[in-house]
Amino acid sequence: MNFYERTDIACETYVLDDEKNKKNGIISSLFSSHGYDVIKTEITSKTGEEITGKKIGKYLTLYTGNVYKYTENEQDKISKALAFCIKEILSFLSIKETSFLVAALGNKDIKSDSLGPLCIEKLTPTHHLKNDKMLYSKFGYDLSLIPLPVLGKSGIESGELLKKALTLSGAECVFIIDSCVTKSIDRLCTTIQLSNVGILPGSGINYRRNEISKSSLGVPVISIGVPCAISASTLIYSQLKKTKNIDLKFLKSYENLYLSPSDIDLFLPVLSNVIKNAIIEAIK
Repeated sequence: MNFYERTDIACETYVLDDEKNKKNGIISSLFSSHGYDVIKTEITSKTGEEITGKKIGKYLTLYTGNVYKYTENEQDKISKALAFCIKEILSFLSIKETSFLVAALGNKDIKSDSLGPLCIEKLTPTHHLKNDKMLYSKFGYDLSLIPLPVLGKSGIESGELLKKALTLSGAECVFIIDSCVTKSIDRLCTTIQLSNVGILPGSGINYRRNEISKSSLGVPVISIGVPCAISASTLIYSQLKKTKNIDLKFLKSYENLYLSPSDIDLFLPVLSNVIKNAIIEAIK
C-alpha cells in the first residue's frame, strides 16, 4: 500500500468480487447481520499479504452508517450485528467459554484517538469477583480491563504493559480496541472492522512499533477498530488521479497530516456504547 493510499481497512485494499483475487489468496464475500452489511475478507496466502498489505487472517467489516442519528432500537440492532461478527471470529478461532481481557489503545485527549479509552470506561470488569459466586453469576463472564496509554504518555510499549496484564489476569483471549485510518471519506466513523491478526500500534501515523498479536502475547488477539481519520495525502491523491497529474513530492509533504469528521464528537459516544454492548453479548 502506497503512503498516499494509507488504510487499515482490509476491504479497501483490493477490488471487491474480483474472481482473480481468489487465485492470489484474497477471498471476499458479503452478508447481512440484523439488517447491516458485512464484508468478509480472508487473506490466505503470502501473495494476498503482498497485494493488500494485510496479514493472513480473517477480517469482518461492518457498515454502521451515521449511528448517532439512529434511534436506540437501531443502535441496539447494530450492537447485535457486531456481536454476531465477534462470535464468528471467536468461532473461527475455536474459542468458547473463556476469560477475556479488553485492552484499549489511544489517547483520550485527542478526539480521533479516543475510541479505545471511551469503550473501556463503559465496560465493567468481573475477574476480581470470581470469589463471590453470587455476584459473579449476575454477570456471567470473566472480564478484565486495561487502558494502554500512548507511548508518549507512559514511556512504555503498549505490548509490554499488555503482557503484564495478561500474567495478572490469566486471560485466554484479548480484545484490543483502537481508532484506525481509512482511505474513504464515506467510511469515517461509519465502519467497524474486526480481525484475528492483532494490531500494529502507530501504523496509521507511519510510526510503527511492536506488534500486538497471538505471536507476541501467546493468546488469540481480536482487534476492533473504527476509522476515525483519513490522511490528507489520500484525499489529495484521489483528486489528482482524476487529472492524471500526480506530484509525489507534493503528496509526501501531507502524509503525516490527518483529518477527522467535524461531527466526530457525536459519533464516538454512540460507537463506544455499541462496541461495549456487542462485547458483553458475545462473551456471555
